Amino acid sequence: MDKRTRALAAENEIEEKKIWDASEEIYTDIVVYLRVSRLPAYSQELVRRDVIHMILDGQERGQGIGQVIGEDYKGFCDEIIDTFPPKGQKEKVLEVFDMICMCLYILGTISVIFNLIDNLRQKNHLLTYSLSAADVLNFTMIVIIANLVVYVICKGAFQEPKKESKVKLFIEGFCLFFLIAGFFVGANLLLSHYAVQFNMVIAVAGIALAFVVHRVVETRIPA
Repeated sequence: MDKRTRALAAENEIEEKKIWDASEEIYTDIVVYLRVSRLPAYSQELVRRDVIHMILDGQERGQGIGQVIGEDYKGFCDEIIDTFPPKGQKEKVLEVFDMICMCLYILGTISVIFNLIDNLRQKNHLLTYSLSAADVLNFTMIVIIANLVVYVICKGAFQEPKKESKVKLFIEGFCLFFLIAGFFVGANLLLSHYAVQFNMVIAVAGIALAFVVHRVVETRIPA
């Protein structure tokens, strides 16, 4: 996010605090829906600013958000999104690269902590970092699943929850959990012995580099 986008986002965060509690839930759904739209970050903040002003102007007239923008919130958002140009190819590539770097330093930090605990438990003063093929595959799956969950939740912000039986929901949830858990267990059983080991300092340096690249790329994403 560049300086211009960050400045506008900060202004929006101040203004949105004036929104009535009764309108806050729908406003939040609108912002969430925009986050997974095809709009560039700066355009998202422009739309967010306009929506805030519309809501606040309506509040001055004693109107709630439904009276201001109508009851079809998704249709309202889609109409606005269609008036803006979509993200460019450069921004899409940079966003993916930025997300990869961010995940590397977050998951890498967790991995280093676990490796450090193992080293202390085994009294290994050389501080060896071990990375297996199972670790790489599991980390990749965690990132994919996390992004899919966020996308599905944000994209369905205005959808009414389906009335399904508790038994059906339990069975679906259990099957999904079993599949994911089975994948992780299978990866650990079959791929854990394919591992490389190197000094912990190298791992920490790699994580630090991923963090620095993430911060630099974040400011270079075009608005």
